[in-house]
Amino acid sequence: MDGSELVVVAVLAGRNFPVIDHPPNFIVTARFDGEELSTDPVPQHTTFEIQNELAWVVDRKVLHQHRIQRTAIKLQCFTVADHAAPLFCGHVLLDLRSALQDSGPQWKKILLSKFGKLSPELLVSIKFEPAPVSSTAPLDPPSTYTHTHTHANPPSTHAHTESLAAADADDHGRVSRQSEQPAPAPA
Repeated sequence: MDGSELVVVAVLAGRNFPVIDHPPNFIVTARFDGEELSTDPVPQHTTFEIQNELAWVVDRKVLHQHRIQRTAIKLQCFTVADHAAPLFCGHVLLDLRSALQDSGPQWKKILLSKFGKLSPELLVSIKFEPAPVSSTAPLDPPSTYTHTHTHANPPSTHAHTESLAAADADDHGRVSRQSEQPAPAPA
């Protein structure tokens, strides 16, 4: 994907959460373009830091379509006690178009909060960055890949292009180039 962008959602902190004797862990998950990511679990207190970034590599054309369709990224918040199932405690919606404004981190109220009148909030930001070239390359080349054409002195691009343009295959699939000797005639 040569025309790719990174969609980066930073989940930085939480505030206005209830006081709990044995604080559970707090996790934020987000799904975008069919891929779900989540933050590392952190102990939930009245105010706490999360300091995680969630990033998706997306083709520029696909990202443009998401912006036209006003796609929102839904950050779902969960608390997880020891050896218990995650408990949904609300969500935050982030509009992709807000990333164009580059307004920095903002406190967003958790919607459908299970914490009553406390109005807990998350400090979040969203931005677009150019995707690094190495992220789109395969991590390990296939074991069956072999490089068959090696040149001590590769031909210049111009001469190589002219040579390929002048190439012509005969009836038996042999290739002759005008700058080289023609392929032998079939017997």
